[in-house]
Order: sequence, then structure tokens, then C-alpha cells
Amino acid sequence: MLAATIAVAVVIGAGLLAGALFAVEKAVVPYFASLPAGRYVPTLTFLDSRFDPFMPWLARVKALLTVAAIVAASSTASQVLFGAGLLCTIGVGIVSESVNVVLNRRIRAWDPGHPPPNWEAVRRRWAWGNRLRFALAVVGLALDSAAATVL
Repeated sequence: MLAATIAVAVVIGAGLLAGALFAVEKAVVPYFASLPAGRYVPTLTFLDSRFDPFMPWLARVKALLTVAAIVAASSTASQVLFGAGLLCTIGVGIVSESVNVVLNRRIRAWDPGHPPPNWEAVRRRWAWGNRLRFALAVVGLALDSAAATVL
């Protein structure tokens, strides 16, 4: 019973993580792509201040729950699948911290009226980072869901 309860919490966490990144991919990234630099910088700064406290916390809690699920699971298949899902969550964090967070800090420092000449390339790299972490989150959700079915 405990293993099943933890598994449900893991799948909910994975769904929230993938869902938030889906919203960014389908709504925020296209909106960012349509903005001139003068509006891109303040818009990214505003949205980042809302996502930043939530997303790292969500990923950490989800990762801790996944470790608990691995320990509580009675089947090797479930442990392996949860482990793979955990690796995907860690991958989301690595991409977030090494690509998106780094670029967010750089972009927030820009003068919106005078962005650097390569600002559009930076925006494309940010979108690529989000696409990669979204893909990792979706794969992680699928793996965690499969793990929950073979407890």
C-alpha cells in the first residue's frame, strides 16, 4: 500500500513537471519568438520570477519521492523504471541549470533597448533548452507511469 501511494505521488509530480514544461513549450516559447527585444527582456524577467521558485522545488520533491518509490517497490522492473524516470528528472534539472537558468541571468542583465547583436540566437538556444527538458520530462512521466503499473 505504501509503495502504491508513493508511486501515485511520483506520477503526479512527473505529470506536473511535464505539464508545466508543456505549457512553456506550447505557449511561452512561441510568444517569446514573436517579441522584439524591447518586450522580450521584461517579459522573460516577469515570467522567470514566477516559474523559478516553483520549478526547482517541484523537481527536487519529485526526485525525492522517486528515490522513496525505488526503495519501496517490490519488483525489479518497477525499481529500474523508476530509476530511469529519476534520471530523466535529473536531466531536466541539469538542462535547466546549465542552459535555461544561465541564459535567464544573462538576458535579465540586457538593456531592452540595446540587446546584444546575437540576442535572437540566445533566444533560440533558450527555446532549444526548454524543448530538451520538456522531452526529458515527458519520457520521465512515461517511465514513472510504467513503473507504477508493475509494482
